[in-house]
Amino acid sequence: MKNGDIAVKKKVKVQRRESRGGAAKEAQIPHADYRKEACLESFVCAHCGKKIQPEGAGSKHRNHCPHCLYSLHVDETAGDRKAVCHGEMEPIAIVAREDGDWSILHRCKRCGKLNLNRALADDNPILLMQLAVRPLAHPPFPMRYLESFLENRNEEKEDEV
Repeated sequence: MKNGDIAVKKKVKVQRRESRGGAAKEAQIPHADYRKEACLESFVCAHCGKKIQPEGAGSKHRNHCPHCLYSLHVDETAGDRKAVCHGEMEPIAIVAREDGDWSILHRCKRCGKLNLNRALADDNPILLMQLAVRPLAHPPFPMRYLESFLENRNEEKEDEV
């Protein structure tokens, strides 16, 4: 076992008991702080069921499945493992950062919290591209509006000349 596997599992049980109204002393249970140390744990994806290894990610913090891109709501702030929700985090969009890297925007299916996770080297490139082009494939207006808009714009330009 690596990086406090048991401690994290115990902490999750304590948090779930507390969220159901039970009493527990969370402070007495030590847990790994992934804000300060690498998270090298393997895990089984809660969405697709595949076993995920941290190797090959290109990061010391594997926080989502490279196959389906789903994550799990375990952090309130990155690496703290203090979330009590533990809902599935659905990948909903791609965010292009200033440095050219991509981040995956996740939304918790249980509580709605939004979170950004850096896209990693071994992530499914097809799913990343599907997320990136989703706004173009499904615009927030009917496509016939775009055609009408372009026709009106061309007419305005002809009137100016």
